[in-house]
Amino acid sequence: MLIDQTSIIHCYEKIQKKAINGCVTVFIFVAFDADSLCSLKILTGLLKSDNIAYKVLPVTGFSQLEASIDECQTSESIQSMIFINCGGVLDLTQKWFVTEKTKIKAYIFDNHRPIHHHNIADKNNIVIIDDGTQNQQNCPEREDEILQMTAQHEEDEDISDNDNEDQDYSEEDDDDLQEYEDEDEGFDENGENKLKNKLDKKRKDLAYEDEEEEEFGKKDRREKNRRKRRSDKKLKEKKMEKKLKIEQHKQKMENYYEGFYYGKATSMLMYKICQQANKENNNYLWYTILGATDLLIHGKITQQQYDQMYEELVIEVEKVNIQKQEFSQDLNESIANEQRQKNIGFIEASNEYRFICLRNWNLYESIYYSNYFATKLEIWNENGDQKITRLIALLGIPLEEAKQQYKFMKAQFKEKLKDNIHSVATKYKLYNVLFNSFVRQIDEKTQVSSTDMVYCLTAILECPKQILQNIFEDPLKVGQSIQTDKTSDNSEEGSKNYNEKDIFDRIKNFWWAYETISSKEAVLILKGIDIAIQFQKAMVNEAKFVIDRDLITQCSDFRFLKLNNDTYSQNQYFQHPYSLQKLALFLMGIFKEKQKSNQPIKPIVLSIKNSITQTQTIIGVVGNHYSASTKNDFAFKFQSAAKALNLQYKQDDFETSIIEIKDQDFDVFLDEITLAK
Repeated sequence: MLIDQTSIIHCYEKIQKKAINGCVTVFIFVAFDADSLCSLKILTGLLKSDNIAYKVLPVTGFSQLEASIDECQTSESIQSMIFINCGGVLDLTQKWFVTEKTKIKAYIFDNHRPIHHHNIADKNNIVIIDDGTQNQQNCPEREDEILQMTAQHEEDEDISDNDNEDQDYSEEDDDDLQEYEDEDEGFDENGENKLKNKLDKKRKDLAYEDEEEEEFGKKDRREKNRRKRRSDKKLKEKKMEKKLKIEQHKQKMENYYEGFYYGKATSMLMYKICQQANKENNNYLWYTILGATDLLIHGKITQQQYDQMYEELVIEVEKVNIQKQEFSQDLNESIANEQRQKNIGFIEASNEYRFICLRNWNLYESIYYSNYFATKLEIWNENGDQKITRLIALLGIPLEEAKQQYKFMKAQFKEKLKDNIHSVATKYKLYNVLFNSFVRQIDEKTQVSSTDMVYCLTAILECPKQILQNIFEDPLKVGQSIQTDKTSDNSEEGSKNYNEKDIFDRIKNFWWAYETISSKEAVLILKGIDIAIQFQKAMVNEAKFVIDRDLITQCSDFRFLKLNNDTYSQNQYFQHPYSLQKLALFLMGIFKEKQKSNQPIKPIVLSIKNSITQTQTIIGVVGNHYSASTKNDFAFKFQSAAKALNLQYKQDDFETSIIEIKDQDFDVFLDEITLAK
């Protein structure tokens, strides 16, 4: 059942009413991305403020989600399930809390599209918060599915059985004639002529009757044929009408599930609860900003979609922070405006450069390694460095100033950057060097942008544990310890242990990121940003290496790159599928610039080998961003290829354009998706 976001407070009120003092009544399932983290922070803050006990269950994919749902069956106090960026594309109507007709409500806050139509159709247990991006008009209904299920059965039946109607003659004449012929057997030769005459007369009479009835029979047959044709025509029309209806419903189903895309940031929906409950504050607003920024910088939405969210957010920023300023003025009229803006937690709108992590890096490398400038200035070419050097010179900034930490760069050169960036960028056809964003005061000395904060959180979520454990203390104890130091000669057992360890490590990363998002210690955030910088350098250098060596293969409908995990960078940074996606999107940007035309860019398929599990992780991207008009259909292509070849595969991630297969099956799988149409 769909609930409009304007009525979202009613869902929260129902969760409140079902809460039981001293019992955990709310179970929260949450995915592993920045928007999910931010949404969780808002939700848990609200639940705490209303003294509602809850349990958080981070889930890495569908199998872990389903296992976690099944485990909840043992809870006697569970009343509400909340799904954050997971559960929407899974058919929850098959789960125990629906099939057993419980009173448990499942509330889905999921930016993945399309939402499973069974979840929308359910009127009792499942509630989906609609952000306005759900394609409800084309959503299949129960009628569509029932019609499609019965279609095949009806096609196998013989619906016309008209064989008997083909007989359009009467057997009465033959019976009469047979009667007289039978009499022939009862006469002797003396009565032969008399009987013969009688038979001849009868035959003549019958012949005359036949002539009359033949004419009548022709008319009767013609009438029967006309009736049969009319009946056949009606039957044919009825069959065609039903076939057309079946095709329409089938097409509706295919159109609805033709590809993968995203809705609005889920954190925006969570903030709607805050607004409708009159519980807005700067922390919740900051988390909402980060969620929207996450979708933008990771290519999940278009700039236009982000701008729509930005317009809503900037109004809230001005409202919440103006109230804070006015409160400060009431306390002390002498507080200067500059000092007020340095209040810890203060948020303001800002035009941010499309450089990456500039506040924590130097200008030269921030330009060189940013996705936007790296692709536009073609840093993979021999003269890429020269272009950046010339650009900095035209800005009026000495190279030595550009190569030192930005925070130590002289104020006069920071002003020159601000004053000259537009005119200089135009010469290089860089027309979008600034974009609308936000910054927040973390402490008295540290200001962080929303983009840098999202890069920080994403790096922590995706980074190998061995890098993070030197920065963070052990987070909340999650589950039971997993023995990971044991080795096994059995490859399947070793693979299982690796997968368990991988999930365990990712959950640790999740809680580290959760700790960072609300940290008042700037040092923790800055260390996370440093990790993000190292990943960005690795990604750009990997892409440059790939282009220099011409390692990308041209297939008929897509480009393909296979990473063999034979370098430190690949092993360290690209084992996580989301990191692999970022590399693919960056390569898409490069080919867009190399193509120099408005023709559609070929999708890219990337794979990397996991030497421990002897598997290949394969991802597919279709463009620099997803939208309702730019959908990623690799999920279905990958699944169809694996099924056609009868391969063992794992398509477990909520980002469904990711698949894992055995390394030995890789070549035939690639051939299959290459030939598929």
